[in-house]
Amino acid sequence: MGGFYEDIADNRNLESLFNIYEGGNYCSLLITRYLCNGIDDACFWDAEAGTTNFDSDEFRQALELAKKYCAPEEGVPMDRTLLEEGKVLVNSVYIRSPQTVAGVRIYYGEDANCIGYPTKDGSAHYVSGGAPLAIRRTATAEEKEVAVAFLSMLLSYEGQQLLAEDINFGMSVRRDMLEEQIAAMKEDTEVEMGDFPRISFSLGDQVDVERDCATLLHLIETAEPRRQLPGELDDILEEELEQYFNGIITEDMLIDHLESRVGLYLNERR
Repeated sequence: MGGFYEDIADNRNLESLFNIYEGGNYCSLLITRYLCNGIDDACFWDAEAGTTNFDSDEFRQALELAKKYCAPEEGVPMDRTLLEEGKVLVNSVYIRSPQTVAGVRIYYGEDANCIGYPTKDGSAHYVSGGAPLAIRRTATAEEKEVAVAFLSMLLSYEGQQLLAEDINFGMSVRRDMLEEQIAAMKEDTEVEMGDFPRISFSLGDQVDVERDCATLLHLIETAEPRRQLPGELDDILEEELEQYFNGIITEDMLIDHLESRVGLYLNERR
């Protein structure tokens, strides 16, 4: 957290903390996405101890930064020039395919610094899945056997090969398949990154399979799971932060509400 705040303070040209698809109020996003990774890794409470830290200089500073840098009138594009000029602190990049790693290296340059999200214990890259599979708690033994058979087929080499034929397939969860995907990158491999704008280009003569393979595998091996906040806690934060950033309640009222409501929630779940 300290390094995150220091980087902001040292940048006099800063206009936005991160790329934003549309203009508008994204202040709450700084608190709930960038400074929280689930209930057990958040900067403003300790779930195990059941204590909160909203009545602090650190939280007040986060609120000020959000108001100053997270409510642009227009969208903030993913743009390397804005980064170079110091007008945007970071670009959030989602690596959805092996070629995205190559695309980041080519688009942002060889000296680009891939940093993680701020956490209580330093920066960390996050890994997440889009659609987890689950089976109900009351499933019968026979239904569980069917589920295991389905998962075994889905995660098999043959199953992953079939899935990879779909144009929307991202990265295989199998290392052998993933390494094949990386090795398949060629000069004419197309890369698409970002949403505003959509950046698209072919790798061309800058293909470096060995280097990008090492980078991707390192990111995966060192990444932490992206954890969502429990629904009830997320609702509390969104409700109170929205009222504050819309001018309905004061900073002191916000802190008082969060200390009370989040504190009560944490203690009830212990």
